[in-house]
Amino acid sequence: MPNTGSDTCSSSRKQRKKKSKQGPNRNQREKQHLMEIASSKNPATKTNAKKTKLKKFESVAMFRSFLKEIPKSSTPTSLPPRRRDNKDGMERTMERTAVEEKSGDKKKKIKAVSPTPAPSTMTIVANTNMEVTAKDFKKPPPVQEPNLALEVTAKSYHEKRATKSEDKNKNKKKNKPPSKSAEENKQATKKSSEWVGDKVARKFIENLDHARAEKEYDEIDDSSVPDSSCTQFLENMDKNQDEEVECLDANRVVLEKSTPTQSDYIHASHIVLENFPRKIILTQLPIMTNPINLEDFWRLIFQEKVSLLEIFASNDQDEKHFSQYFPIEKDQFQQHGSMWINNKQTQLGTPSGKPAHLFRLEVLPVGCAEAVFTTVMVNISWPDKRVPTSFKHIISAASDVFTDILDKDTATMCSLKGAGRTGTFLAISVAMYYFVQGVDVNIKEIVLSIRKQRPGAVDNLLQYCYIYTCVSTFILQNTKDAEIRKKLRTIMNTFVTPTQ
Repeated sequence: MPNTGSDTCSSSRKQRKKKSKQGPNRNQREKQHLMEIASSKNPATKTNAKKTKLKKFESVAMFRSFLKEIPKSSTPTSLPPRRRDNKDGMERTMERTAVEEKSGDKKKKIKAVSPTPAPSTMTIVANTNMEVTAKDFKKPPPVQEPNLALEVTAKSYHEKRATKSEDKNKNKKKNKPPSKSAEENKQATKKSSEWVGDKVARKFIENLDHARAEKEYDEIDDSSVPDSSCTQFLENMDKNQDEEVECLDANRVVLEKSTPTQSDYIHASHIVLENFPRKIILTQLPIMTNPINLEDFWRLIFQEKVSLLEIFASNDQDEKHFSQYFPIEKDQFQQHGSMWINNKQTQLGTPSGKPAHLFRLEVLPVGCAEAVFTTVMVNISWPDKRVPTSFKHIISAASDVFTDILDKDTATMCSLKGAGRTGTFLAISVAMYYFVQGVDVNIKEIVLSIRKQRPGAVDNLLQYCYIYTCVSTFILQNTKDAEIRKKLRTIMNTFVTPTQ
């Protein structure tokens, strides 16, 4: 027969009776748990219990009155309440630790093991008739006290910020420069607009005078060279353009010989000048009656790694005249003995009308893979023992000597005899460099230094005065000082003007 409703009711009653026999119900367990919390000596447990169980009462006052009614000496007599695991819904009882039951003089040990409790729950319960020892419980980890030295409150932080800002303001007031007057501001702007060579230019103008320049050159021209200091020059007269222009043994360029038949002599001199950033060589054009001389010339260019070659010629020596020395048309090449010369670029004249021709040459010995690239500037309209009519072109070329510098490269000045025009051009370049560096300029000392290393440099007084004229023009191009410009124009009118 099918089950009726009365049978289900009777079965539920039986189940409730079994549960009542098993132990206290849920409400009883909660009360027992609260009594246990109230009797606990740990204040943290009480506060946590208040927070969790506060919702069971209508107000805080009712909960407090309930706690007061619980006697302090009372302890729970049953197991702690069962908790429900949130993950799988299974009910787990807390692990019951080993306790000792004391009855008279005898002690009974009772062990009960239940499933592993949740790590966050830990409840210790003891019966009124049982004695609990400290060994039976695991001590909770010690609570680390906060490091007060590392804690910085907002108040102290803002106080420190305020004191720092006050100190900064005080220091600013102390270090604040006094207010400048209108004259001081004017002088400051004047200094900022000054050219680096203005100070040197003022001193240079004080000693600038045509009569003084004549006296200086007379002292320079009196120097002579003994024969004992130029023995190689006397032994190789067939390779010299002029017997009056000596080549000293002390600083001559010694060519490296690749074959025993080659000579190490060429009419070329190393020039060393104080604080000048580039290696300088002064040489002459080779004598074309002997082809070996032309080979020696290009051996010099390759050996000394000459990147800039300045050639000074007169108006009758056009670009066709120099075709016997090197190819003047692009992509052409020539061979002179063991040396190959290949033309990479040709520029006849310039768009601005400068009297100069530019050639870019590749120089290397036969069978050598590494070449030297040389820029050749042929400056026409500068006759021998004279000066050119143009100032700006020579000033521009002289500035290229100390501006376009590669690593350990050499600049070479070359003319027919390799003394007068080359020495004049070098003196102009050195004086201009000293002005740019803010170093005192003494034209007499510069020319004397060149003459001691290259006899015959700066042929005459006209070329010596041309140095002063070019340097003065260079100052006018760069200075903005009205007083310097006015004085220079007045003094330059007294100098000898270049005439052909």
